[in-house]
Amino acid sequence: MIQASFSNTFHALLFALFVTLMGCNSTNNKEINQIQSQSQVINQAKKLNFSDLELIDLNGNKIKLNPNKTSFINLWATWCTPCIREMPSIQLLQEKLGDKMDFYIASYEEIEKVKRFAENTGTVLPFYSYNADAIPDTLDTQLLPFTVIVKGEEVLFSKTGGTKWHEGPVFEEILNVLKHP
Repeated sequence: MIQASFSNTFHALLFALFVTLMGCNSTNNKEINQIQSQSQVINQAKKLNFSDLELIDLNGNKIKLNPNKTSFINLWATWCTPCIREMPSIQLLQEKLGDKMDFYIASYEEIEKVKRFAENTGTVLPFYSYNADAIPDTLDTQLLPFTVIVKGEEVLFSKTGGTKWHEGPVFEEILNVLKHP
């Protein structure tokens, strides 16, 4: 008798739990779907393309990428040691492939800080500044250095972390990417 009572109570509790979970689940799914829909609308509204990317050169001029040309975009910061270490290699890469793609070495820092860095180090690269709140999702990263090679809206190559750009496997990969029509 006690076993039957326990069994009935257990089944009743199990059934109640099932109904509760199903009810919560359908409510949660509905709420989750609404949140996802709202999130998609927000993401679509703020989604930026590479053609929307606005860079500021060392003279304060605003520029946009040429959508018909392949672009090497390197995100860096003046305080980032791996960023600074890879700059001579980027400069050698630009000397080798500058006729095949445009180079943009861009920092989220104020243009005056970037300009002082360039002057103090003697680094000869096309430095730019950008607004970190107005960049394409593909470039929205917390990790530096971060590099992409793009043509139009297509990302052909991306790499996080400092690297040797002008020779070795990464250089070979870039050469292959540049064969892209």
